[in-house]
Amino acid sequence: MSFPRSRKWDNWRLLVEKRCEGLIADLGYRAPPIPLREIARAQGIRQVLFRPLLGDGATEVDGDGFRMYVKCKKEYVASWTQSYETDGGISLPKRTRFSIAHEIIHTFFFQKRHKPVSRLQTKHHKTIGSLERACNIGAGLLLLPTQMLWGELDEIDPFRPADLLKLGRKFAVSPHVLINRLAYLGGWSSERGVIALVTHLDGVPRIEAIVQTGVSGLFPDAKPNMPAKHLIYDPALVVYGGNQFQVVHNIVSRAESEKATQRCFVACKQIYKQPSTFLMTLKLQERQETASHSQRSGSP
Repeated sequence: MSFPRSRKWDNWRLLVEKRCEGLIADLGYRAPPIPLREIARAQGIRQVLFRPLLGDGATEVDGDGFRMYVKCKKEYVASWTQSYETDGGISLPKRTRFSIAHEIIHTFFFQKRHKPVSRLQTKHHKTIGSLERACNIGAGLLLLPTQMLWGELDEIDPFRPADLLKLGRKFAVSPHVLINRLAYLGGWSSERGVIALVTHLDGVPRIEAIVQTGVSGLFPDAKPNMPAKHLIYDPALVVYGGNQFQVVHNIVSRAESEKATQRCFVACKQIYKQPSTFLMTLKLQERQETASHSQRSGSP
């Protein structure tokens, strides 16, 4: 996931990144998970109200500040409100934490005067879409601050599903949010491989989120909403109805004049049952064998 591409949105990207880093530093947060209550207050959000909603959340101007609404079933309103007030929202469901962080980022796009005024003209659907995308990225920056994330990545093997799930629990974020954050971070591993979230939809395993590093061009069609077979297909894997959680797979890549076979270690772990969802990792070894085009054709 990346920011919309334009000079205007490049400026907003820098503002969002700088503001997120500044809030984390100003509040003295040095270890995950990140409490959100004080961040919301620092942004002028006077109330966070949990209630049944059609959407995940909404924020409105309230005097010289803001009021936030967060989706919540009626029977959980009291307990979620208490969690937010006592531990800053650390114990709230991961999706709810993301919704709160997303709504906090919306306040970055307002000028603070006697009454906050939006800096964006949001009448056009493209602007609204770009804003929502920017707020999703910003939410990831708040929940997984860059320096903290680098420190934790140094302690794990990012191609082990169990390590990734442990990392997500440490920051109190979902695997989906973690994968998108790694994609925005870039350069998160010196090794070559892929991390993907695969969900069965209408009986077809599809990629829900994906991040690739050092494998440019090897899996060109492995993108969100595409069938997982564009990443790898092995009927032995549980993702495809088999009984194996780990397999070794050989991948053949082709360049203009070279063919290479690479060994790929694939691991997956089921994380949800309804719908059936797996965290899958692929880790590539160095090329095992190569042959020039002329050698394959029999030329000297």
